[in-house]
Amino acid sequence: MTRIYSPTQLSLFSVSRLGAWWEEFDKANRVLSFPEPTELEKRLMLEGDNHEKMLMEKFRKEGKSIVDIGTLNLSTEDKFFKTIEFMKEGIDIISQGALKNKTIRGNADFLYRVEQTSNLGDWSYEPIECKLSSKSKTTFLIQACCYCDLLENILGRKPKLFHLYLGGGSKLSDNIFKFSDFEDWYNQLKSQYKQFIDNFDPNREPDIFPGNHGKWTTFIENELSRRKDLSLVAGMTKYQRNRLIEQSVNTIDQFAEYDLEKILVSKEDPLINLQKQAKAQVHPKNKDGTSYYEWIEIKEDEQIKSLPLPNKGDVWFDMESCNNAISGDKLEYLFGASYKDKKDNLSFKAWWAHDPLQEEKSFKDWVKWIEDRRSIKEYKDMHIYHYGHYEKAAMRQLQEKYTGCSDQIDEWLRSGLLVDLLPIVKASMYLGEEGYSIKNVEKIYPSKYTKKFNFKRSADVSNAVESIIEYELWRESGEKIFIDGELNQKLKKIEEYNEIDCKSTYILHQFLLDSKSEDPKIRIKICEKKLIAEDTEKKKDELSIISDEFLKQLNHFNESDSDNEILNKLTSTGIKIRSQLVLSHLLKFHKKESNLLWWAYFDRKNVSETFELKNEPESIYNAKLISSEKALNKKQQKTSTTLYKYKFETIEDSKLETEFRKGKLRMEIFETGIILEVSDINNNIGEIILKCSKAKYEKYLSQNNKEKSLEVDKSNSIDFSVFPKNCSFIRYPEDPSFSLRENLKQQAEQWIDNPDTIPLSLKNFLDKEPNNQITELNKLIKKDTKNISTYIAEFINSQKYTTLAIQGPPGTGKTTVTANSIYKMASSGLRIAVSSNSHAVINNLLIKVRESCDSHNFEALILKSENRAKPDEDFLKKKISTIPTKNISENIEDANVIGGTVWALSNLELTEKFDVLVIDEAGQMSMANLMVMARCAKSIILVGDQQQLSQPSQAKHNWGAGLSTLEYWLNQQKVVPDDLGIFLSKSWRMHPKITEIVSDLFYEGKLNGFKENGVNQIFWKNTFKSNNGKIIPNNGVHFEMVSHEGNSQESQTEIEKIKEIIDFLINSEFQYLSGGKIKKEKITRNEIIVIAPYNKQVQKLQDCLNEKAKISTVDKFQGREAAVAIFSLTSSTGNDAPRGLNFLLETNRLNVAISRAKCLSIIVGSSSLLSSSVNSINEAQLINNICKIYSENGKV
Repeated sequence: MTRIYSPTQLSLFSVSRLGAWWEEFDKANRVLSFPEPTELEKRLMLEGDNHEKMLMEKFRKEGKSIVDIGTLNLSTEDKFFKTIEFMKEGIDIISQGALKNKTIRGNADFLYRVEQTSNLGDWSYEPIECKLSSKSKTTFLIQACCYCDLLENILGRKPKLFHLYLGGGSKLSDNIFKFSDFEDWYNQLKSQYKQFIDNFDPNREPDIFPGNHGKWTTFIENELSRRKDLSLVAGMTKYQRNRLIEQSVNTIDQFAEYDLEKILVSKEDPLINLQKQAKAQVHPKNKDGTSYYEWIEIKEDEQIKSLPLPNKGDVWFDMESCNNAISGDKLEYLFGASYKDKKDNLSFKAWWAHDPLQEEKSFKDWVKWIEDRRSIKEYKDMHIYHYGHYEKAAMRQLQEKYTGCSDQIDEWLRSGLLVDLLPIVKASMYLGEEGYSIKNVEKIYPSKYTKKFNFKRSADVSNAVESIIEYELWRESGEKIFIDGELNQKLKKIEEYNEIDCKSTYILHQFLLDSKSEDPKIRIKICEKKLIAEDTEKKKDELSIISDEFLKQLNHFNESDSDNEILNKLTSTGIKIRSQLVLSHLLKFHKKESNLLWWAYFDRKNVSETFELKNEPESIYNAKLISSEKALNKKQQKTSTTLYKYKFETIEDSKLETEFRKGKLRMEIFETGIILEVSDINNNIGEIILKCSKAKYEKYLSQNNKEKSLEVDKSNSIDFSVFPKNCSFIRYPEDPSFSLRENLKQQAEQWIDNPDTIPLSLKNFLDKEPNNQITELNKLIKKDTKNISTYIAEFINSQKYTTLAIQGPPGTGKTTVTANSIYKMASSGLRIAVSSNSHAVINNLLIKVRESCDSHNFEALILKSENRAKPDEDFLKKKISTIPTKNISENIEDANVIGGTVWALSNLELTEKFDVLVIDEAGQMSMANLMVMARCAKSIILVGDQQQLSQPSQAKHNWGAGLSTLEYWLNQQKVVPDDLGIFLSKSWRMHPKITEIVSDLFYEGKLNGFKENGVNQIFWKNTFKSNNGKIIPNNGVHFEMVSHEGNSQESQTEIEKIKEIIDFLINSEFQYLSGGKIKKEKITRNEIIVIAPYNKQVQKLQDCLNEKAKISTVDKFQGREAAVAIFSLTSSTGNDAPRGLNFLLETNRLNVAISRAKCLSIIVGSSSLLSSSVNSINEAQLINNICKIYSENGKV
């Protein structure tokens, strides 16, 4: 008999196989006690019901016909037939529609009538899942996919779309999804779930572990507690837990007594400290009822995070927040602070906020209160103490959310004003509790503190969840904030709870200081002086001020308004309201990106101990000084600069070598604070060389009041107090945008004073008005593709100020088309500027332009702005001259084409000196960079493909200000609309089978293959069979499935499979079309590209393949091609993948990886990767891409 399951059960399986096992186990009524829902869960269920009722009421007001199957007094089977009956009648809205097929049965929240042909007639139905969450979740997707599946038999086809009606004030139209974007993933899950059910054995209970297990989460947490599971040890990781289980150590008690010696891998093995933590947790409580704890002793010269010297102005801070499930708003509704008044009494102050406007006011009032307090002379060295990372993160978010406090919060974060006590506690003691929350730490406070400050938690509100519930109860009650001049009792309880948290933070701080005073051996360090990092002085961000001025011009326009009619109105600056919002946020772009670098730096600088830097991608942990020697000048003479060579353990996923190759890289010695420039770094061999001039060394000594402390080491004098024998390094931020911000500030000041000075090219770009002339241009090109460059040049000549996009997918000849278009424009008398983020990209296009000009016998003066003394040899061969950036304006009159980066083309002297600015790889250039140099030209051509590698913007930017120029211009669509640009629709590189999958996944099916490329194929010297026993094809895309577990950044299984494939490929032959002729060649290393997502896998592949192929990450291969491309996915599952599925399967990366091949593209990946749990809608779509490739190309 076929097992029938529900959409809810399948969605549970998608997030937790363990939860699904207990669900099956429960079907046999074997679970003795299932936890009652918590108060918060009850409230969410109630709000969920209200949410559905709101949508039902909305439909009624719209006059739709509605039936509610759930209210009918019918059997389950009859409800199924009744649902079909109502669908045949064409009812607009069917609530709780009962649906079933041979394996699934469920009730859709709503079935929504749409005017599309189906078996029912001229109408059809799409499912609506009504969920309280303000964000889409993957479980919602699975349930909606189930209802699409269930509707197939009734409609005669599956619905193309489904809807999620979410909380957060969203509209029904806000969350419409294509079923095809998830269908292959959904089918894969169904197949796996069927296998799971068929193989289910109630007598084989799986290992239980903490995590998200749906409705079984609380039950499993209770089971773990009852069993005294290892996961109860504070800080226990899944990996360390598994290590112990392999030794038959399953409980915290067993771990506390276990002899670790036989399994330790080093003196720094994490199990050592974890066992001490376990011993503290199993230790009996003290006689006075307080929890047991054990201080850790500080080692000599150990570098750990310091507590600042106490100051009378110090503040102890806590915040309360809530999320409105239906409106979706996150509200920081209470800022609370304890502080010492002038009489040295501990006082408390609260700032309440009950809506976004009050939140902004309270936030600004809180910041002003702190700044006023800091301005008092005796308080100038004060700090704000908090417990946990939340307060610091919230400050960052509020800084971005509300203008006016950006400079202050930035300076707070940089100067270390905010001090988190949590890492101090965790580094200094082993606490006899399951965690290190403030509530747990309170259990060790001696009575002398609790009595002195009357410290006791109220029974009414004792934790964060209760405070949220109490706050929601007040909001629903409609009661006033103040009653008879007193704060409402419900709010008073929350305020008292917040005050207790602030007071607890104060007591903890005093306890740590006193304990260190009583016992200097305790692992707490008190900083004897105020540490100010470089570049932390208070500075006004003048661009932010100008940005705010642009916002003020909109007369307090509500930025949350999404009404297109309002957004398209013109402002006093002559651009749309939407464009002015984008402009204002673009002015903050560079600073926000810079802030992220600094925040990451201070997070690294403020780790509680250096061990936390291990495997951190922008740090080096525990490096060993190998040698030092004097640097040599060009004449090979010794200089006053010393080179220090350190060895370190290779870092997985390190970013340092990549950043070094891009340009300047500086590292700070964590232990001493000196900042040094990197002379060379090689992560593969674990070696870094840093240079320090005599002047820098002496300046450091002077600033830190140190004297020289030289020791002779290998005939060299080394000051080990500055350059330790063993130390760690953290990356020091570089901010190349500083000069751009200065340039932009000068322009923006003019724009505010006189809006007419805003470049017309920039206005046109920001407004992105559809252009009917571009539609006509596309019609011409479709009739005559051979003369595309001529048509583009003629179009630009006919439009004085315009923006045009040229989107070139892989193999479409984007660079050739662009170069020929530049030649055509130059030959008609136009002057063209060429720019990009990369000098290499600019150089490549300029060379192609020269070749195009030469082939047409056009003598063009082509210049490249460079500050390097020695130009590229290719430039010399191609008659391209290089000029210093400062000399562009002097040479511009005679030039036809000038290439340069944004720094070169943003000078005032170049205003409208060019007719056209061509930006190559525009999908990787920020709009903020375009804004800086837009004034140099009248028209803009954006060349690139946003579906390939994109710009690495990291900060959160409103109104699309974080998009690349191409993404913005295309409205984030996959394919450029006909009225905004040209889509190069034919790929000349790939076999049509490869083009077909690339087109389907990434270009809405609009990319066409060149039919004649059907001759492209591999002639294997020997037949090569896939793991499934079938022969690997000669062309197209193939998914080679392998099995492995626990692989993260390297996979030996995949390396061995790739080696096997390449051994068969080498000296085989391949055939391809070139210049209209079929060519046949032997396959050499130059015709095999191997791509891996992680540097570690790249290195392992290079070691194994020994020059048999070209191997690198995907970033290095954009624009390259070969007969065969092999993509190693490496990670076993999404959970094993560093940076997650969003990085591993990112659409742009997958596109580039597959499309490098002329004949055959092979993806090598784990079978378990296809069944990975996903954490977001985007991850589900990414997994669907891989599942689609496998379903169509893996079952050869």
